[in-house]
Amino acid sequence: MLHASLMRFGCLAALRQPLMTCCAVLFVCLWCDASRKFITAQEPRQRQIVIQHNLLEVPTAKAALQLLQQPVTLVWEKKTLREGLEDITHSYRLAVWLDRRIDPTQRVTLAAAGDGKPADLSSILEEIARQTASEFGLVENVAYFGPPGVVARVQRAAIELHDQISRSRGDQQAQMKPFSWSELATPTSVLDSIASNWDMRCEFQMPHDLLHAGSVGSCNLATQLSLLGSGFELEPELLPNETIDFKPLGPMINWQFTYDVAALDSASLRGPGLARLLNEIPGQVRTRRGQVLVEGPTSLHMRLQPRSRVASQQDLDQRTWSLEVRNKSTEVVLNTLAQSMGLEIDIDSDIPLDKLQRLISFDVANAGIDALLQAVAEAAELQLERRGLRISVTNR
Repeated sequence: MLHASLMRFGCLAALRQPLMTCCAVLFVCLWCDASRKFITAQEPRQRQIVIQHNLLEVPTAKAALQLLQQPVTLVWEKKTLREGLEDITHSYRLAVWLDRRIDPTQRVTLAAAGDGKPADLSSILEEIARQTASEFGLVENVAYFGPPGVVARVQRAAIELHDQISRSRGDQQAQMKPFSWSELATPTSVLDSIASNWDMRCEFQMPHDLLHAGSVGSCNLATQLSLLGSGFELEPELLPNETIDFKPLGPMINWQFTYDVAALDSASLRGPGLARLLNEIPGQVRTRRGQVLVEGPTSLHMRLQPRSRVASQQDLDQRTWSLEVRNKSTEVVLNTLAQSMGLEIDIDSDIPLDKLQRLISFDVANAGIDALLQAVAEAAELQLERRGLRISVTNR
């Protein structure tokens, strides 16, 4: 009996082994197939960013884009990056943010063009970036120099945050406020100052560093926060109750905005020009019923902006302006007008900073250039004198 039972057990065991092997193989196949489907279903898709309030369309951003197209002649002989950028800020009223990872003591040499023609300011800044192993790009009205691969991501972060802030505040464009900091300020102290100036909540602790004193003039909240986080590859995000937090800087993602066709450069929208542009910067541009839907990186949106035309004395004398300015800082008004007209502006260093940051309002209708400048001078309580294509601003 015992022997027979053992025989039956042995037969069953012999049959069970291949059966278990088959089941195991079947289980593994089913698991792999299910896993493959799960992984495929979980593959991240690039999220779509549809912008309603475009940071590129605020007056300061438009003026900076126009400024970059102005012809300039710069000749440097082994000038340090910090000194050179300070000269550009002083001479052309263009704010600059140098990423903390870019060595400011690097030497830069700029020579005049071989044909004697001045290059535009954008080309000069790109050459400076090339010599310092960095990249250059505009974040609103600030020329940002950062490590390769970072600039486009910071631009996207600022564009997206500006849109979020504008929507959260009743679909109103965010205001512009001065952005400056003292010598040896820490990133956290600068962040606290920004939050206080904009009546925002923020408990985030930035990584430690010590900053040289600086200022980038007046710009939007999104620009200030995005630049502050850029050196640590952090990007700001808007949380409920007007709260600001930071997260790791995300990738460069194409974003979408619908422009009026008249707001863009008509030459860039034509067949050959558009084909060359999209070959250089992949994206989508679709025109329909007087509107242009653009989807691509920030660089594509910028390249489609209208080209500036160098002002001449005759142009200014013949043109008229009708403007309504409400609660804009004197500094922003002066720089916007000067840059959009292709003028150079000299602001006397004796003018108190709080006077330049004072909010002013004024109206002009069909005013010539001198009448327009006079309206600005009266509102700001300053003295403006124009000589050709140059404006001198002094205190009264």
